[in-house]
Amino acid sequence: MGAGGLWVRAAQPALSGGLTLGLLLHRTGAAPAAASLALRPPGSSPFPLPQARDPFVKAGEKNAQITRRNCCSLPLGYLSDLREREDRGELLQPLVFVALALGSVLLYLKVSLMDPGFVESEEEEKADKSEEQTVVIPQAPSTIQMRRCGYCMVKQPMRAKHCQLCQHCVRRYDHHCPWLENCVGERNHPLFIVYLSVQLVVLLWGGHVAWSGLYFEQSWDWLQHNIFLVLSFLLIAIVTVAVLLLLISQLYLISCNTTMWEFMSHHRISYLRQSELENPFDQGVVLNLWRFFCSRHFTAWEKIYFHRNNEPV
Repeated sequence: MGAGGLWVRAAQPALSGGLTLGLLLHRTGAAPAAASLALRPPGSSPFPLPQARDPFVKAGEKNAQITRRNCCSLPLGYLSDLREREDRGELLQPLVFVALALGSVLLYLKVSLMDPGFVESEEEEKADKSEEQTVVIPQAPSTIQMRRCGYCMVKQPMRAKHCQLCQHCVRRYDHHCPWLENCVGERNHPLFIVYLSVQLVVLLWGGHVAWSGLYFEQSWDWLQHNIFLVLSFLLIAIVTVAVLLLLISQLYLISCNTTMWEFMSHHRISYLRQSELENPFDQGVVLNLWRFFCSRHFTAWEKIYFHRNNEPV
């Protein structure tokens, strides 16, 4: 992994951590004059109380000063939803928000650093001895052959593809994610979906928190006091749209048991062009989802492919 990969992998935790701390600790400066007056205790005057020698007046003035002091000790400003709960001592939601943000960072690092399903050079020898590969494939068309990769010279299982950025062949290759600096393949694809889901929840919650701390005024002071929340909300909104679209498209493709690479390059993939079925790996939504999320080992896609293509019509 080069220096660029290190910078990319360091950027996501730094950005998530900075936004989380900022949304938790940010206070929007001083409130406008109207809000400051609204914070005065009922019955108190915005002007200095007149001096008087009457003991009853002095007592009233003293009580008013104490009340005003207590009121003014409160922060005059707009607080985000989480900051208000912190100030009231309600720590459950802030702690859940921090836990989700931390969880998204840990999931990112896990998916980014784990093996996506690289095809190892010794895999061909192991495959000859494995039970799955010794099963005779019924009526395998002679036009479809398992080929060797022209880059790393390993025998590619069906649905594998060589990634020139990772310099490896990846099982059930979906795509190379530049944000992860890693491929998304058969081994890390389920965890990638979990990461996207948690990240979406954090983004939606963070957007709500940023919006709840904003008040709107057309002035330079307003921009100075709210610049962090405005930029945070815009950044969160853009990333939320991207993550939401990616998650929806991924779930649709998973329910059909196809990959992004197969969906985009269907006309260029030999085993798809020569199949009598539009998608020879589709076994129904329920079985597709179960195989994707619950299977703990690599799938012999050749068996499913030839079995589906030899089913009676």
